[in-house]
Amino acid sequence: MKKTTDKRHLDRDDFDTEVVFTNGASDHYHDAMMCNFSEDGMCFESDTPMEPGTELSIKTVHFPSTNKCKVAWCHKIGSGDDEKYDIGLKCEI
Repeated sequence: MKKTTDKRHLDRDDFDTEVVFTNGASDHYHDAMMCNFSEDGMCFESDTPMEPGTELSIKTVHFPSTNKCKVAWCHKIGSGDDEKYDIGLKCEI
């Protein structure tokens, strides 16, 4: 895994894996792809934009536990049919 840093106090590790998440308003889980993670957060790519402060429950296919996280930021990437969003999360430890 490649380590990356970006104006953060903790290193991020690149790690592409499938995740599922829900915002707690419904029992419906959405599929997404995690891009990287750190000790207290992660970034994933989604078809759906999210507002900072939104609370999510997220889990990966590699770890059965559910993490409680808050959206820290959301950036649009791509356009048209390729439009997606990179979403940064701050997670409870």
